[in-house]
Amino acid sequence: MGVIGTEDIVVKALTFDQVKSEVLTRVNDPLGDTYSARANELVYEGICALALGDYSRDGYPILAKTETYGAGGDHQIQINGASSVLSNPVLRIVGVVDEQLISAQFDTEPYRFIPIDSAKYNRLHDEDERPFDDEIYYYREGDFLYLYPYGRAAGNVLISYIASPDDYGDDDIMTNGYSLDFLYKVIDYSVGRIREEQAGE
Repeated sequence: MGVIGTEDIVVKALTFDQVKSEVLTRVNDPLGDTYSARANELVYEGICALALGDYSRDGYPILAKTETYGAGGDHQIQINGASSVLSNPVLRIVGVVDEQLISAQFDTEPYRFIPIDSAKYNRLHDEDERPFDDEIYYYREGDFLYLYPYGRAAGNVLISYIASPDDYGDDDIMTNGYSLDFLYKVIDYSVGRIREEQAGE
């Protein structure tokens, strides 16, 4: 018996319609007479909930993005909306890195970017709360990412983020951008939500 090579392993392909149909079948509505629209909403909600949770980014590579931005001393970077500097709407910022740390070519000393919340930002008048000379604080508020101190990030930065999912058509193959395990957890999530709603009726 021969050894199975990696090229012989075929990953099951699931379309958006098949994911939704699996949800409807599990809630005893295979024709979608009652829960078709709700299942559609919950598939998207499940994708976002899992991506924002503890699930590994390996499960949703299509949503895991990293883009270069020339900060140029900016302290306010628009990350959502019509004037966003990023290619996709942002669910969550994962991290910001001085590009020099990746290239290992230092024109100036690279900075460490430290995420903070708005409460810590409000305490920056306290000397003990301010960043060290090699640090830049960042936090998100609405459609913007704010950097502190102002003007310190003069070079390129790499912004890693989780993007919002696209609008999918019934025939779109979901396994091109998500792992099977991730998609079945999305199905479990959607089924669980509908069953909660059924129990409350």
